[in-house]
Amino acid sequence: KILRRVRDACSMAWRCHWLISTQVTLTLGPLLRWWTLHRATCPLDHILMSFLGGLFLLSTVATITGWTFGNLVALIVVLPVSFIVGSWRLVVICDMIARWSAFCFVEELWLLGALRWFRRKRQHRFVENSNRAQRAFALYGAASAVGYACAQCILLACVVTAHMDGHTVFERGH
Repeated sequence: KILRRVRDACSMAWRCHWLISTQVTLTLGPLLRWWTLHRATCPLDHILMSFLGGLFLLSTVATITGWTFGNLVALIVVLPVSFIVGSWRLVVICDMIARWSAFCFVEELWLLGALRWFRRKRQHRFVENSNRAQRAFALYGAASAVGYACAQCILLACVVTAHMDGHTVFERGH
């Protein structure tokens, strides 16, 4: 009863606000703590730019293109399978595998492209092939990946919260 009252008292927007704040704090906090212990490795603005680039830019582009490419691959793979095999279970399994594989493939391509771009953009800061540069580039990549993972977790948490509240994708604002 108490949980139901608490759930009803809080609106979805308020819960999503706390979900987002908690998720960003839990992911950015350890990254900033690590940086305070290793300040000589790289500047803070590069760490924050990498994290925020993963959080906003990379997650938006990778999610949209991954979803689009996943739907395209699913159509290409599932249509022939549905005509060949009469079992709808096999069609659903092939559809899920095709979509997820295509989404992950596109996601990894975007992350690899972002890492290469960050490396080229910040090459002037370090002596070529130095140990410090390798650590800094690894940290930029980790910060981008953490930002991207944070964005995916926020998206999933918002979708689950909306589903638990009974909202659907096709609902209009009231």
